[in-house]
Amino acid sequence: MSPAFEQSTPLNGLSFPEDEGTGLTDPDSADFTSAGYFASLAAQSNSSDYVESGLNLENVSGGTFDLTTGLAFIRFEGGVDVQDTEGDFTETWDQPVTFSVLVREETNISYEEGDVSDVYLKINLDSSNDIDVVVIESGESPDEPNLKIAEIDDT
Repeated sequence: MSPAFEQSTPLNGLSFPEDEGTGLTDPDSADFTSAGYFASLAAQSNSSDYVESGLNLENVSGGTFDLTTGLAFIRFEGGVDVQDTEGDFTETWDQPVTFSVLVREETNISYEEGDVSDVYLKINLDSSNDIDVVVIESGESPDEPNLKIAEIDDT
């Protein structure tokens, strides 16, 4: 059964790691193995997904809100394909992976007035740095990987 409502708004941000192994359809936009990306993963202070900083909802009224800049770590329990020693994606990493997600401020994001809505960050694995804020009927959730960051009660 589909949720009564779901709205996705593209965000300006970064998500690592992403390449053909995680479902990226354009291999030319795969992430490089920058030390900074790996350092961001090593900086986690716990092993679950969580908001490290920011990602606050502001100006919540009249069916819209603003999302502040922030950092989140989103744990994904699904397996991903990884490169072998030849660089081919023939191996599977069948353990959880964690994505570091940097979100820049976004304004005028819509929500359903007169209802309770959950607010999620969602990573789209088939496209590089494709992160959405998803506002969905309370109790529902978007496809994985995602992280619930807030609830709006407009009843």
